[in-house]
Amino acid sequence: MDRHLENSGLLVVPGVSGAGKSSLCAGVLPRLRGAGLTPVPEAASWPCLMLTPTRAPLDELAVRIAPIAGVGAAAVRRDLAADPAGFALTVRHAAAAKDADAPQPLQGRKRVLLIVDQFEQLFTQCEHEEERRAFVAALHSAATATGGQEPPALVVLVVRADFEARCAEYPGLAASVQHRYLVTAMTERQLRMAVTAPVAQIGSSIDADLVEVLLGEARSRSRAAVGRIAADPACHPPLSQSELAFIRASGRAHRRRRRVRQSLVATLCVLLLGVGAVAAWAVHAGQIADHRRDIAIADLLAAKSEAMGGTDPTVAALESVAAWRIGHTAEARHAMLAAAARPEIAVLPGPSGAETIARMGRCSCGTSPPTDRRARQSPSPPRR
Repeated sequence: MDRHLENSGLLVVPGVSGAGKSSLCAGVLPRLRGAGLTPVPEAASWPCLMLTPTRAPLDELAVRIAPIAGVGAAAVRRDLAADPAGFALTVRHAAAAKDADAPQPLQGRKRVLLIVDQFEQLFTQCEHEEERRAFVAALHSAATATGGQEPPALVVLVVRADFEARCAEYPGLAASVQHRYLVTAMTERQLRMAVTAPVAQIGSSIDADLVEVLLGEARSRSRAAVGRIAADPACHPPLSQSELAFIRASGRAHRRRRRVRQSLVATLCVLLLGVGAVAAWAVHAGQIADHRRDIAIADLLAAKSEAMGGTDPTVAALESVAAWRIGHTAEARHAMLAAAARPEIAVLPGPSGAETIARMGRCSCGTSPPTDRRARQSPSPPRR
């Protein structure tokens, strides 16, 4: 603050979430009230305003400065909308106004200490870019020396570190961002000193177990703050037009790749279905061809059996049995019945043919074939 008393009275204090930026500013105020600033001891009597931008930063600024300046908040709000740079005059009037609680005007009261905490709300909650620029212009005018006079206010902007780039996009804040006062996260040793040092200054002590409990709570709160930032999209800065264009192009490319993948999968499914249908048709066609072949062979054997019935009854009977085994057709059945009805048939080599003809004869003709065991047995060789 001492270095920002001359030319530019605008100080940017960035830091990661949970680093203690707000606590630092809150701790500076009692010290400022007690001893002021080193070059300006009368800073102890400066009026102090501490605010957050919220969704309507100009409204919040007008409501906070109006009681000190002794004017209406509506009038200040209209002036901010019409001419944000004219806010410096309102702040100068507030710095020179008489304190209502003081019996006499405070000597050396020439500035207002204006602390804007959570400045990132200007980007996360305020939806209108014109209002953002007007708010920044008003703060910059209040912290800038004009006409040979010192700035009417010392403005401190407390902002999260990931919003520094957004702040630098505004000409009134670019130089202040370059000369910022960065608040880093406290180390384990610094946290321990923050707990034990104030107690030691008053000549007392603190239990070691209580120190560990407090340090554990500080660590858990820091992790919880980081988790809230990751889980809440409103805490992230709005994207620029180029970033939005990049995201839209990435989305289109992703959708195009997804459509290509879906087309390939659909094509493969169609091919698999086609191959399966062709294979099923081929198997079915093969079965039909085999069945027709068997029928043709059976019919051929049945025809040969009928043709040879008069010349070679035994072979005719065997061919009729073979025809029936290959295909149960009407021709094969007729050949079997014809062979069973011939009286010339006495012996068929092997039990299968005789049993088959006998069975077909019983089923179809209603007569039983000869049951003579000698007819079923092979002839014995002649005795010598």
